[in-house]
Amino acid sequence: MKINISIQQFMKFVLAGILNTSFTYGIYYLLIFIIDYRLSYIISFLSGIILSFILHAKMVFKVKIDLYKIIMYPLVYLTQFSISFIFITLFVENGIVNKKIAPLLVLLITIPITFVISKLILTNRNKNA
Repeated sequence: MKINISIQQFMKFVLAGILNTSFTYGIYYLLIFIIDYRLSYIISFLSGIILSFILHAKMVFKVKIDLYKIIMYPLVYLTQFSISFIFITLFVENGIVNKKIAPLLVLLITIPITFVISKLILTNRNKNA
């Protein structure tokens, strides 16, 4: 399957990501002073899925929100979460990076993956479904 990636669309994706990351990182940063960094990450990550879905559907890909997309979209973030959680734990537990900035470093790994999967789910739907 060929994926048509426009520069403008990717730039909107990055902007939406900056907004979402600012929101979720703020939650994460506040929570690490109260609870374990891993639980803080889980909570902030889950709250970011909702904001991300809205931003990507309306601002980036300009698609109508429907039940199929609502159900399928979390798969994007299940993939991203799995990759991120492994790398955050690896980086923090091995002293590679401070727990306060670990989620930001991991974004370099997950952004391209997330863009492609988001585009596939939000813009390609089986017309017979």
